[in-house]
Amino acid sequence: MKKIVLLISLATFFCMTKVNGQSKFQHEALAFLPVGDSSDISSFGLGINSAYLFDVSDKFKIGPSVGYNLFIGNIISITDGVNTVETDLGEFHFLPVTAVAKYNFTDKISLRADIGYAFGLDKDNEGGIYFSPKLGYEISDAIGVKFGYIRMTDSSDQDLHFNALSLGIGYTF
Repeated sequence: MKKIVLLISLATFFCMTKVNGQSKFQHEALAFLPVGDSSDISSFGLGINSAYLFDVSDKFKIGPSVGYNLFIGNIISITDGVNTVETDLGEFHFLPVTAVAKYNFTDKISLRADIGYAFGLDKDNEGGIYFSPKLGYEISDAIGVKFGYIRMTDSSDQDLHFNALSLGIGYTF
């Protein structure tokens, strides 16, 4: 089922890229800093993201987005009272497929929200609901910096969340 949803989402993304001449591609490179309980399992992450935004008005844009996020797992110690074993948690890979809404307060400052599903690409990683608000500052017409937050809620356990701060640089054309 996940593969079907993924294929439909990607097909929709690429089909919509030719619909409107007023739309723009936006690409981002991101660095993540896990916070809260998430910092117990990962200390750092990297990601890329591509969106295609359509003008709804002069200040408001919407569109689809797809990305790739990699989180580096920590080495944790597990103690049974007598013995201690260190375990490397490895890496966590996600493919977020989202809908994007972006509001430009001024020519330089914007607020963006990505809402969708982050597909887990690892064994025993189901993925989950994905939400990422971002505050952006446009350095030029093509280059901007983004500061944001991501939250992924595990689809099999709604009490399990992954949270991280993000800092990125974006390119629009």
